[in-house]
Amino acid sequence: MMNETTTNSEYQRLVSHLTYLKMDMMIEHLDEVLDQISGQSLSFVEALNKLTQYEIDRKEINMINSMVKVAGFPSPGIERFRFFFPALDQQRTDHGFLNPAFLENKENIVFLGTAA
Repeated sequence: MMNETTTNSEYQRLVSHLTYLKMDMMIEHLDEVLDQISGQSLSFVEALNKLTQYEIDRKEINMINSMVKVAGFPSPGIERFRFFFPALDQQRTDHGFLNPAFLENKENIVFLGTAA
């Protein structure tokens, strides 16, 4: 059985590895997930899945923000886009321009003009 010093040094080494790999979200949630493992409410594989999902979620958000920035969009959303036709403005709220269902349906939306 490992003593407290060994456990602490292994923990520090893990954090060091995660830092080197730039897995900031895993580091942020590590203690929480380790507590769940200790309390036996989470298996080792479930814990790894949870930690990696935190990291994937962050990387996807960063990727989207980066693509929006590269594209030169004034904001990451269309909430501020000014529609000059009242019917389109109503469609935006009624039919889900703000709802990502069009992604699931594999439909395209093209916006031309400027943001407010």
